[in-house]
Amino acid sequence: TTGALIVSGGTLTASTGGDIDVNGNLTVSSGTLTAPSAQDDTSFTVAGNWEVSGTGIFTHSSGRVVLDATSGTPTIITSSSNSDDFYQLKVNGTSITFTLEDELVILDDITITAGTLDVKSGENNALNVTGDWSNSGSFTEQSGTVTFDGAVAQTLTGETFYNLTINNSHATADVESSAAVTVT
Repeated sequence: TTGALIVSGGTLTASTGGDIDVNGNLTVSSGTLTAPSAQDDTSFTVAGNWEVSGTGIFTHSSGRVVLDATSGTPTIITSSSNSDDFYQLKVNGTSITFTLEDELVILDDITITAGTLDVKSGENNALNVTGDWSNSGSFTEQSGTVTFDGAVAQTLTGETFYNLTINNSHATADVESSAAVTVT
């Protein structure tokens, strides 16, 4: 557990079975941060801003990152000239709005359990999702585009999208019948 985590050179790697719990902002501006490989809700949590920028490298290790802020208005920046994609992303901040500052790529599933994920008015940042979309919180689509570009069947649960692109080489995106998907 740490207040803030800053990687500005070198390499920080989560040990096997180790957790990263950031109770403030995470910034990787150069160097490499290698995440835990666990796909659970406690192995890698961040309670503040997420920023991988400059020449920083984020290696997801096929794990889950949970954004779990309890105050403020955290931002998500993934503008690195190197690797900065999430594998699994979970947004879990009751009454908190997490704002995208640029395009977001998620190589597996995105889950919004509490709080709001906002693509930012005026920027309308895009999301590319290769896995499933599950939302029991809130998504503010603004005028942004969400692209589902997986190679296997993808599932979407109830959502409103402004612009939805399904570019799935498997040619299947399932919409759960209990929750409508709206494209405006």
